[in-house]
Amino acid sequence: MLIYYWNTIRFLKFRQIYYRILLFFKWRVGVNVNLLPIRSALGRWSAPAKRKCSMLGSKRFRFLNHSRNLEDTGWQGLGCSKLWTYNLHYFDDLNAEGALHRSSWHENLYKSGLPKTQFIWEWVGSHTLCLYGW
Repeated sequence: MLIYYWNTIRFLKFRQIYYRILLFFKWRVGVNVNLLPIRSALGRWSAPAKRKCSMLGSKRFRFLNHSRNLEDTGWQGLGCSKLWTYNLHYFDDLNAEGALHRSSWHENLYKSGLPKTQFIWEWVGSHTLCLYGW
């Protein structure tokens, strides 16, 4: 068992071992957040970039240039592509243009809740990462 540690540690530099030990003990001590000073703002706050609205109605959505009604497709996205269903589950309308005017739609959607059925996820693919800038 010790041979595995030796084969790993022997290739590390001294400072890598030192900081590894230092971080191990630093995490154990912890930091009292209440003692940390609050920094003053360094500049003006700029709001995040507004997205295009994807919520067209209280239960109507538009993703990938396809508009669908939630009552027709359901949260499972029946008859929709997997990527469209993925966008339905992870849409971000709270940061979209005019989101304050749709706050009642957001509340109704939240109150209606998710269905009691369990979702079975399939891999959408790495191209979704490219679409969203990650």
